[in-house]
Amino acid sequence: MASIRGRVKGLKQLERTLLNTEGVRKKVKVEVEKLAKEFLKKIQQNFFDGGPSDDAMGVRTGQLKRAIGFQVVTRKTGNFRGIPEIRYGVFKGAGKSKFNQILAKFKKGGFIKPASGSTLAVPVGPRALNANGSTRFNARRATRPPYSASAYPGRLKSLPVRSGGDVVARLVDYSDLQANNWDQRGIQAEYLLMRKVRIPKKNPLGAASKKYGKDIKDRMTEILLKVLRG
Repeated sequence: MASIRGRVKGLKQLERTLLNTEGVRKKVKVEVEKLAKEFLKKIQQNFFDGGPSDDAMGVRTGQLKRAIGFQVVTRKTGNFRGIPEIRYGVFKGAGKSKFNQILAKFKKGGFIKPASGSTLAVPVGPRALNANGSTRFNARRATRPPYSASAYPGRLKSLPVRSGGDVVARLVDYSDLQANNWDQRGIQAEYLLMRKVRIPKKNPLGAASKKYGKDIKDRMTEILLKVLRG
């Protein structure tokens, strides 16, 4: 979660008092929410849609991009009493926990290891992936009714990989192997069985805060002064 708080200097005591009245707070919040929506679109486009930044997340299904939202919080105590704060992150929805875990994993970087078993089945082939790069099926093959809609619809053959590092084996479609006269060379794998998968270190919300933080603060200052001074 990235937070951006407006820092307004030089407010007169009367203005600070007005800022903490309910009516003024509501007016300020309405305007700040408009501002937050404007920059939310920029954050989604530049950091969750395969943008140019090294911290940008690539898009597959677009679910994470659509899950990113904002909150406008106004503190009622402390030095920032009455000053609104915009927070960007995943705050609601069925995938809230999953998406926050994804963001946390990328922020930390490192490796993903199988929760159970010894390998991960990583989709890489044309049958295993949709056009947008998202996975189409579960690598587990259903062999008898009732067939699972999520299961890979064909028969997969495991071909061991020697000296493959973290790659233990390639899963190829049995029909491809058969059509190639059982010659394993040149056969496109549909999945790779891997001991672990490295994930790059990315912090899209932190990078967005650095890129847009000053602009948002300046605009929030304008909003506050406009509401307070008419």
